[in-house]
Amino acid sequence: MPGLACAAEVPLVDHFESKSNLLPSLPASVFRFDLDVTGDGVPEIFLSQSQTSGMSGLEEWLVYTRVDASKYRLLGILSFSYSLFRLSDDSTRLLAFYASKTGAGSAVTFSVDADGFHEESTKENTSTNDDLLKEYSDWRKKVGLRVVVTDIAPLEAGQPVWRLIGTTEVVQGVSSLAGLVVVE
Repeated sequence: MPGLACAAEVPLVDHFESKSNLLPSLPASVFRFDLDVTGDGVPEIFLSQSQTSGMSGLEEWLVYTRVDASKYRLLGILSFSYSLFRLSDDSTRLLAFYASKTGAGSAVTFSVDADGFHEESTKENTSTNDDLLKEYSDWRKKVGLRVVVTDIAPLEAGQPVWRLIGTTEVVQGVSSLAGLVVVE
């Protein structure tokens, strides 16, 4: 019908590369985990890349939520360390810890809805004690969170070999990003 505008569809990998400011001339690793943060029973796809993670220990995560079988939309962009976050016990909030050079830091709580992530509260000068680190580690184990990594070239070619981050262990069963598009 004339006059009706269609939403642009961009391949998810291309969208991620563009929005994450990936420099194609430099090598890069892509980090990924899948986790339902919207409460609809369908995991969101979290993607980050090594060129922006830097020395801070924080990764900039682009979070994609499913619209239908092959269509996604960008839910939001958050920076946090994959090892220093968890969902609340009722899975309605994302809790992230931001360490400072002094050993203390900030505990930040985000809510999530159809419009994205919203900072709800911040507790300054929170200690990075062993109990807090154990809490995050225990949560990752409880939910079976797998953070995986691949190089950018095989990802672009649709042939990534996902490995468990920090190991050489190949991870089977990671869904393909090939054929997925982002609706803008």
